[in-house]
Amino acid sequence: MQFRSFENSDTPAICDLWRQHSNLRGKYHGLNPVVFERLVLSKTYFDPRGVWLAMEGDEAIGMVHAAFGIAENQQGLDRQRGLISQLLLRIGGQADAVATRLLELAEQYLIQQGAAQVEFGGYFPVSPFYLGLYGGSRFVGVLAEDQRTCHVLAANGYTACGSVVINHWRLGDFRQVVDRQQMLIGRSYGIENVSESHPQTWLQSCHYDAASQKIFQLKEKRSGETVGQVAFWEMEPLAENWGQNAMGLVELSIVPHCRRKGLATYLVGESLRQLKQSGIGLIEIQHVATDEVVKALCNKLDFRPIDSTVLWKKQLQTS
Repeated sequence: MQFRSFENSDTPAICDLWRQHSNLRGKYHGLNPVVFERLVLSKTYFDPRGVWLAMEGDEAIGMVHAAFGIAENQQGLDRQRGLISQLLLRIGGQADAVATRLLELAEQYLIQQGAAQVEFGGYFPVSPFYLGLYGGSRFVGVLAEDQRTCHVLAANGYTACGSVVINHWRLGDFRQVVDRQQMLIGRSYGIENVSESHPQTWLQSCHYDAASQKIFQLKEKRSGETVGQVAFWEMEPLAENWGQNAMGLVELSIVPHCRRKGLATYLVGESLRQLKQSGIGLIEIQHVATDEVVKALCNKLDFRPIDSTVLWKKQLQTS
């Protein structure tokens, strides 16, 4: 068995490894070299030194991809925040030993680059890779049903540090909230589709294609003031698994002086109505399990929890 860093000719072998474990609901089933090139290798911050493969003869039996989180200002990398973006293992008796060695190599690379801790997958929007291939509307941690990866991480010193709930809503069952508060909001505020706007940050330009987002703003009719914004992106190619046009809600904001007045409910509800009219069949929202505000919004709009992810982290031995 040999462990070595990434070579350009490794892409088909990596895709083969990926497809061995593509039965998960939140993992894209049809990964091929073209898609892998577009969504992973083409990123401006991709570093082949962070990818290691375990080889048995000419066959790849394992792969790990180490990277770095995104800085808080979303304008570059944060090299103190190490990530394991992906771990792939061939089904077999040596999988645990292979995983341990691959994780060691990945962690050594992260330490050499200045990282003091490592997370698995990271938490969107600081996750630099695999959006659209794993996880859902955001790439966060490990899918709870991916027990194999969770077991490997726990055995190698990683600690579960939180959970994210994945909620789905099929727009065929759409029912917009109608009450006195929402009717009054509709008289004073309007929704504007501003999807043609350019990416506002370096991170957005790295994550999303130009035509993959739908952005709606909530504006007060009298003053024209923008008081809220919601953004969705087309969950491709992952949505191919489900046979529906799907979008993920990835941003929702209301200006501070207008919060807790029902405006978020109105903005999201009206946006969903317009998305349904445009042919979108499914919407996904993710939220940290302890976030009661977003949880309450999901309940009000009849989003249903269908899955969850586990967040993992580990302190690195830098001395």
